[in-house]
Amino acid sequence: MSVQEQTVRLGRVAEAEQGNRLDRWLVLQKPEYSRMQYKELIEAGKVWVNGKVAKKSCVLTQGDTVELKALPEPRDFLPAPNAALKLELLYEDKDLLAVNKVAGMPCFPLRQDQNTTLANALMARFSELGCFKKNKREAGLLNRLDVGTSGIVLVARNEASLAKLKELQKQGAIEKYYLALCEGEVKAPQQIALRLKTNPKNKSKMMVCGEFEPKDQKRSTSIYDVQSLGQNSLVKLRIHRGQRHQIRAHMAAIGHPLVNDPLYGAQAKPSMKGYRLHCEKVIFSSALSEKKIEIHATLSNWRIAKFGK
Repeated sequence: MSVQEQTVRLGRVAEAEQGNRLDRWLVLQKPEYSRMQYKELIEAGKVWVNGKVAKKSCVLTQGDTVELKALPEPRDFLPAPNAALKLELLYEDKDLLAVNKVAGMPCFPLRQDQNTTLANALMARFSELGCFKKNKREAGLLNRLDVGTSGIVLVARNEASLAKLKELQKQGAIEKYYLALCEGEVKAPQQIALRLKTNPKNKSKMMVCGEFEPKDQKRSTSIYDVQSLGQNSLVKLRIHRGQRHQIRAHMAAIGHPLVNDPLYGAQAKPSMKGYRLHCEKVIFSSALSEKKIEIHATLSNWRIAKFGK
């Protein structure tokens, strides 16, 4: 748990407050933090009652004095602007931005002291992205790519466009086209209609948990073109409603994980940095004007021959 070391005196427990468990009382005093965050502080020995480290089972009585020796990181915060980060702008209008994220860059910070994410780069150039009431640290991001994935990220510039873009995404009306380097000889065309959930044994990955009903086909992954590269394949895919690790998990499920993606069963390649997955095209109707928008992100750093149209 990331904390900010400091001492905060919360005063004495009132008569009406006695009998509360310590973590519940803390939420009542400073509701900007969650009960789980306070539980972690207590377990770390960062909460004192009457001058002593509090136990997890502590129940408060009238007159008890409570001190925090640290504060949790806020659950939400504005990303710190970082103009030193490069940012490739692909599209801009009054409601929407599209940028080309590089592989290895996180989309948004998990901690306030993290300043090397896409959101930090965006905040340095588009200060209006600090306008959002919720999920401030995401700075208007609509589609969040994995750290190792490159390509198009859509960014809303105001609350109205974010709401309408999210509705389009929920309807599966935003088509996203990807290029992936996969193990083995992949067949095309084919559709992968497999439901996914977080793996309970390893929460950093997803696992198959059944097949989609016909009404949910927009959650599937479509393979529409393939180029053979010997033991590997360069694969073109399309998704409508993306899910965490969707392409990585779907390709692994049919026996063709992304090259150098050991999390999903691929052979590790020490000489290769990361897997290869790139969002190269996005097509949708504008959130407010309903005009058709098609955005392309050129792939320049894979050193793999282009194919198809």
